[in-house]
Amino acid sequence: MNAPSLGALAWPLAQATDALLALTLAAGFVPPTLTRQPAAPTPAIVHDRARRSDWLRELGKWLGLDVVETEESYPRVRGLFARCAPALLLVSHEGEPRLLAIGTSGARHVGVLAPGGERVRVPLQRLQTLFLTELEAPLASEVEALLTAAAVPVSRRERARSALLSDRLAHRAIVGCWLVRPSPRLSLPSALHMLRAPRQLACLLALYCAHYALLGWSWEVVARGALTGQRDEGWLWAWLLALLSAAPLQALLASRSTSLVLDVGGWLRTRMLAGILERHGDDARGEGAGALIGRVIEAGNLESLGLTVALSACFAVVDLPVAAFLLYRAGGLLALGSYGLALFVLALGARRYLRLRREWTSERLTITHDLIERMVGHKTAVVQAPQQEVRALDDRRLESYLVRSRDFDRVAVALGLLPRVWMLVAFLSLLSSTAQQEPATLAFALAGLFVGMRTLGALTLGMSQLAAARIAWTGVRSLFEGQAEPPGADPALVCAARGPESPRTLEACALTLSCPDHTRSLLADADLTIRAGDRVLLEGPSGAGKSTLAQVLAGTRAPAGGTLTLEALDLATLGRAGWARRVTLVPQFHDNHVLEGTLAFNLLLDRSWPPRPTDLTAAEEVCRELGLGPLLDTMPSGLHQVVGENGWQLSHGELTRVYAARAILADADLVVLDESIAALDPKTAESVLACARRRTRALLLIAHP
Repeated sequence: MNAPSLGALAWPLAQATDALLALTLAAGFVPPTLTRQPAAPTPAIVHDRARRSDWLRELGKWLGLDVVETEESYPRVRGLFARCAPALLLVSHEGEPRLLAIGTSGARHVGVLAPGGERVRVPLQRLQTLFLTELEAPLASEVEALLTAAAVPVSRRERARSALLSDRLAHRAIVGCWLVRPSPRLSLPSALHMLRAPRQLACLLALYCAHYALLGWSWEVVARGALTGQRDEGWLWAWLLALLSAAPLQALLASRSTSLVLDVGGWLRTRMLAGILERHGDDARGEGAGALIGRVIEAGNLESLGLTVALSACFAVVDLPVAAFLLYRAGGLLALGSYGLALFVLALGARRYLRLRREWTSERLTITHDLIERMVGHKTAVVQAPQQEVRALDDRRLESYLVRSRDFDRVAVALGLLPRVWMLVAFLSLLSSTAQQEPATLAFALAGLFVGMRTLGALTLGMSQLAAARIAWTGVRSLFEGQAEPPGADPALVCAARGPESPRTLEACALTLSCPDHTRSLLADADLTIRAGDRVLLEGPSGAGKSTLAQVLAGTRAPAGGTLTLEALDLATLGRAGWARRVTLVPQFHDNHVLEGTLAFNLLLDRSWPPRPTDLTAAEEVCRELGLGPLLDTMPSGLHQVVGENGWQLSHGELTRVYAARAILADADLVVLDESIAALDPKTAESVLACARRRTRALLLIAHP
C-alpha cells in the first residue's frame, strides 16, 4: 500500500468524533453515551495547530476520554508509533489535515481503523514515511546527492539515509500525535471492565483450582503410602511428577496475580491523582501539610492492602469449601461445627480489631500531623506556651497512643493464635474419633486440618489487611471521588477563536463572597470588565479584598453569587483547566512555589513539555527583559540549570521575576499580578511592568496605593 492510499484511510477532522468512538470500541474502553453530536470544527480550528489541539482535548472530555497531544524527537518517532495505540495521528491528504486512527501498535506493524469500519494492517515504516514526508522533504535532495557522491551501495542506502536524516533532524520535536486514554473518572465497575479484570480473575481461579488439584492428589499419594507402610516407587514417582507440575502453575499464578494487582493499582493511583488535581485550592490549604502527608500514607495502604485482600477473598472461595468438605468427610458434623465456631470467633475478633485499629490509626495520624506542622513552623505553641504545658500535652498524646497500640496488639496476637489453637483442639478430637478408621479417612482428616489451618491463617491476615484498607479508604475517599466537572459546552464553542470575534475578554457582574462562617463579606457586588488590550491597575488598602477578587477571577475560589464569564463562557463551561489556560494569576509571594527541576521547567509549566526550541527562545528573551540575564549568564547550564531546594538557590527578587516570567510565558488571555512587584526596586519593577505590558493580551495589576 502506498502513502497516498494510506492517507486516504484517515478521517476528516469533521469526523473526529466517529474516529474517537471507533478507537474506544477497538481498545475495549467503556463506550460513552452521547445525547447529541458536537458541532464540526470551524476552519480556524482546522488550520491552527494550537486551536486544533485544544479542540481535540475538549472533544475527548466531551466523550469521557483523555486526549493528550504528545511530542517526540525525530530519532524516537518509530518507537512512539510502536507503542502509542490507541492514538490519532495528524496526516495530510490532498492538502487537508486528517486524522489517522491507530487501533493497535507493534514493533513492525500498526492497525489502522478506516472510516468505513475496516481494519488495515500497515507496516510501521510506511506509516513513518507518510507522517514525516513533509518534514523530510526539504532535506531529501541534499541527502540523496550526498549518498550518490559517497557511492553508498543500494543495499545500505536506506539505512544511511535514515542515519543522515536522524542526525540532521535530531533537534526537531515531532508533533501531531494524540494519545487516547480512558478518563480517570471512570467508575470502579467500568474500570474493572476496561482492565478485563473479571476475565483475569476467572483465569486466576482456574489456575488456583488446578494447582489445588495437583497438590491434593500428590498429598493423597504420599499419605496413602505413609499410612499403610507400603513403599511403591511408581507412586513416589507420580508424587514427584505432581509436585513438579504444580511448580509452573504456581509461578504462572503469581505472575498473573501481580499483573492484575499492578493494573488495578495503576488505575487507583490515576483516579486518586485526578481527584487531588480536581480539589479546590482552599480545601487543600486548610488541611495543612501534616494531614496531607497522612493521606498519602493511607493512600499507599489502600493500594497495597486492598488489592491483596481482594485476591485473598477470591482464593478463600476455593479454600473454605475444600476445608469444610475434608473435615466433614473425616469427622462429620462435629469437626465441621468446630470449624464453623472458629470462623465465628474470627468474625467477632475482626470486628473488635477494626474498631481498635481505627482508634490507633486516628491517634497515629494526629501525632504525625502535629509533628509535621511543628516542623514547618505552622504552630507557635512551642514558643508561646509554657514548656511544661507543651510537654504535658505531648506526654498525654503519647500515652494515649501507647494504650491504643497495646490493646490493638493484644487482639492481633490473639487472632494470630486462633488457627493454631483450633488445629490442636481439632487434631485431638479427630485423633480419638479416627483411631480405628481406615488410612484413607485418616488422610482426609489430616488434609482437612492443614487446609483448615491455612485457610484460617489466610483469613486472619486478610482480615487485618481488610481493616487497614477500610480505614485507609475512609481517609482518602474524598481524594478518590474528587469533584468531577460536567462535560461543559460544545468543544467548537469552547475553542472559539480569540481576537475580533470576541473582543470582551472577561466580565464580572455582582460577584459576592463571604467568610466560611459568614461573619463578614469578602466581596460584595463586585463588577469588572477587562477587554483584550486593557491594562488595569487595582489599588486598595490591606484587607480590602483585592487578593480575594484576583483568586475569584482566576477560578481558584468560587464566588457565592454573581456571574463571571470569559469570552462569554463561564467557569462551568470551560472547566478549571480551560479557565486556567486563559487566566493566569501570580499570587502573593508566599503562595508561589519553585519546583525542584530546571529553570526552563519552572518557566514553561503552562506550555507543552518537552519544550520546543521556540519555547526556550521565548523563555530566555522574557528572562532577559525582566533583568534575569546576569543570572542566566552565571548559571553553568543556563535555562537547564536545576533550581529549587537542592539546586541553584534564587534570591527573593529573582524568584519574584521567575513567577512573573512564568505567567507571561503562559500566553493567557489575562494575566493577574497580585502585588508581584511590591518587593522589587523601582527600576526592576519598571522592567517587569514594561515586559508584562508588551507581552500580555490583557493585564490586571494589584498594588497598594
